[in-house]
Amino acid sequence: IGWIRARVEALAARPLQCYTCLGVGHTRAHCKANVDRGLCYRCGQPGHTAVGCTANPHCAYCAGEGHKAD
Repeated sequence: IGWIRARVEALAARPLQCYTCLGVGHTRAHCKANVDRGLCYRCGQPGHTAVGCTANPHCAYCAGEGHKAD
């Protein structure tokens, strides 16, 4: 088997994000929010989960198009 070269770049550290309140700096296990937003992590809409979602990715955290919130 031959040798292959690959360029590797380190990713910037991502801060902890809570998927209950979408806050930064803590996780769901340590969330003190009273309200669970219950948003789909793929499209950011309520009422369903990312498993069955066929919508285009939309980040509920930053409101950006083309990437999921997870």
